[in-house]
Amino acid sequence: MLGNKPPLVLNLFITDACNLACQHCYVDSCPDLEQARYMKPAQLEFILKSMERENVELVHIFGGEPFLHPDIRDIVGMCTDFCGHVNIATNGTAIDQHIPWLAKDRASLSINLVGEDPRVNEIIGCDFPIHEIMANAKAAIHAGIPVNGIVCPFPVDTSPGKNASFYASYLHRMHEATGISDFFMLYFSRLGRGKRAWSRVDANFYRPEGWLSFLSALKASLEIEKEPFSVFCEPAFENNVFAMLPPPPVQCEMIVQANVVIKHDLTAYPCVLFLGMDDPQFSVKFDGSVDKLWAAFNDIQARAITRKANTCKHCSSMPYCGPCVPYIQDDLKDYRCRGNTGREILVGCPLATVRLY
Repeated sequence: MLGNKPPLVLNLFITDACNLACQHCYVDSCPDLEQARYMKPAQLEFILKSMERENVELVHIFGGEPFLHPDIRDIVGMCTDFCGHVNIATNGTAIDQHIPWLAKDRASLSINLVGEDPRVNEIIGCDFPIHEIMANAKAAIHAGIPVNGIVCPFPVDTSPGKNASFYASYLHRMHEATGISDFFMLYFSRLGRGKRAWSRVDANFYRPEGWLSFLSALKASLEIEKEPFSVFCEPAFENNVFAMLPPPPVQCEMIVQANVVIKHDLTAYPCVLFLGMDDPQFSVKFDGSVDKLWAAFNDIQARAITRKANTCKHCSSMPYCGPCVPYIQDDLKDYRCRGNTGREILVGCPLATVRLY
């Protein structure tokens, strides 16, 4: 801890260039590499210098596809020198030529493993080159690079149990093919994730009972097989169904770990979910003043959480959302309590992560 400052995750959106066109992505990526936008090393130097007094525990680099950035090695090196802990979210298609220096820089990789099932490809709107990605992930692990797998489950079958069986088998295959031992199951939310892909999925799969039933069935399948890998998930909901998943109660780790997202054009957001909304009212231009950033974010979060929330505007103990953000399904709601009526199912921040298995 740097003084009394809480730990901070610095999320850097370094480019919108991408060689895939997955329609469930956080951002609208650019397939034309010449037209794509890139964070310049000088901009990164400005950001890191501005953050010197902050307690930055992790620098998380993402895109687009970060490894299409022409200065990716310099950017990772600068972040490693600044913080020591750097994670890169990638689709895994372009990492093979970078593996030697990644191993030296001790950066970790989070590799998107969407899958190659035709039903999945139809949802995401593109063919996902999973075999190429698996080979690259295996090579990275062989080189000593820490790698985890990211999976965004989709309703490929008609029931939570059948979907759970599909993904339990898929995780087993990914572990066997790559050696990845930690998987993260992402909740496909309307805030940030989704966008164009929502028209191709059965939304009932992501409602509270459907999603938590899927997670419970997935956990049971993994336990039966005694799988040798770990699975983490985003419950996204707090209600009586959630008691089936350990460890209750869950407190979002962002309560004690603040996040900031800075885009390639130096636009800053309090969270990657607000970045996904692409709404200028939830952003601020970063001018190097971290104090101004936090002050602006408090106002942004307060406006967002109180605009339609049924409790926060009347709450005397927690008038702000703090370092967390509201989750949007159909309306903004407060995930901290059960609301004025006590009867509603209130949804939680989809970035809150717990160990499922």
